[in-house]
Amino acid sequence: MNSKNLYFLASGTIDEFKVVIEIPYGSQNKYELDPETGALFLDRVLYSSEFYPFNYGFIPSTKAEDGDALDVAVLLTNPVPPATVLRAKAIGMIKKVDSGDIDNCVIAVPVDDPRFSDISDISQLPAHKLKEIEDFFANYKRLQNKVSVIEGFFDAATAKSEIAKYLNNYTEFKK
Repeated sequence: MNSKNLYFLASGTIDEFKVVIEIPYGSQNKYELDPETGALFLDRVLYSSEFYPFNYGFIPSTKAEDGDALDVAVLLTNPVPPATVLRAKAIGMIKKVDSGDIDNCVIAVPVDDPRFSDISDISQLPAHKLKEIEDFFANYKRLQNKVSVIEGFFDAATAKSEIAKYLNNYTEFKK
């Protein structure tokens, strides 16, 4: 399968879905998989000393409010190379407005990592991990003079509802 097909890969279900990783944990590089060419482009290098405190990607075959696939932050203990596909489950969501646009992000854990098998909701994460996630999203564009407003964290049920909505958006978009 070439990387162009990754954008349109069958995503799975709201309970267990595929995620295409674009940005590995610990990176300051923001990569984006282009749906037209399948190429992985360096979108930018973060302006600040911030780094991604999670692996970041998207759920294929979804269409979020910003017109892109639905964003996902996957909590793992190690970096995952860009263009890797993994199976995940939603444990919550962070609602945010990025430069005036709704840009919510599902928080997920990998299905195939026993370290996360007991986590089913964001409320089970350590408080400090939530602070790291919130701090990253609140500040990662600050030196670009762009504003990200964090509206809060929401539970797994809310995240699954959003996934279902964005899967439907994609289906409607394809028609």
